Amino acid sequence: KEVKEAKNSLRKVDSLFDFIGKVVLFSPHRLVPEKGHEDAIQALAKLKQSGNKNISLIISGTADDPRSPQFFNGLKARAVNHGLTYRVISEDTIDNTFKLEDKGNSLNENADILFILGGLSRENMRRMYASVDIMVLAGYWAEGLSQSLIEAQAMGIPVIAPNIGGNQEAVNMNQSGLLLNYDFDYNNASKREENVLKLTEAIVTLTASRQKRKEMGESGRKYVRENFDPDILVEQYEDLILAAIERKKSEKGKVSSAVSRCPLCSVNQFAVCLKN
Repeated sequence: KEVKEAKNSLRKVDSLFDFIGKVVLFSPHRLVPEKGHEDAIQALAKLKQSGNKNISLIISGTADDPRSPQFFNGLKARAVNHGLTYRVISEDTIDNTFKLEDKGNSLNENADILFILGGLSRENMRRMYASVDIMVLAGYWAEGLSQSLIEAQAMGIPVIAPNIGGNQEAVNMNQSGLLLNYDFDYNNASKREENVLKLTEAIVTLTASRQKRKEMGESGRKYVRENFDPDILVEQYEDLILAAIERKKSEKGKVSSAVSRCPLCSVNQFAVCLKN
């Protein structure tokens, strides 16, 4: 509660957006199809249709891919088709303030979806994490190790992501977040619909209990501190490098010994062997 009411939080910015009293989903990923924004929008629509009115989605991402402009237009159209309202804002790169880019189909600040074009500065990303409730990565991409999953957990935010690739290491399953058994056939409409249902159910699980979100958030902070703290990672890398050096030395010693030892008398130097 103290975090949500802090002066530097981003629950509300006058004339731009207002998420006070809502459960806010956050999807801070590049605007490309494989990041799963479409599934997040469809899940939000299902939640709204089932009576979960006090829930909103923030999508923040760069549009630096050639596919991004068309994909972004498709996301806005999808929102409208599902009866959702949206607004588009951007961040000023000079002073990190926000400005309205497009009112979309929203009559006021209480939009269902807020698009933030161009991503966020480090400071505003931290403020956003302090203001949202659940981080959603609904992607069709085998992440190596998702930085956003680590960041969200470090800020005490429970996460939802597919059970694939590095997500299995980044998230402490059922403790700091929920990992979904997605079907990764992106072009199969029926499989995509099943994925959306799984995502919707996971969101319902976390939106239903503030206490569960709090416990998962605390577990996530602990998990990140113990496994992804920079000092710990540096020590682990040092241990790996030193172990590799010692192994190489040991292997080199064995090869040298095998070459220089006489098989007949076991004398190290063939030159002094009387049996040769």
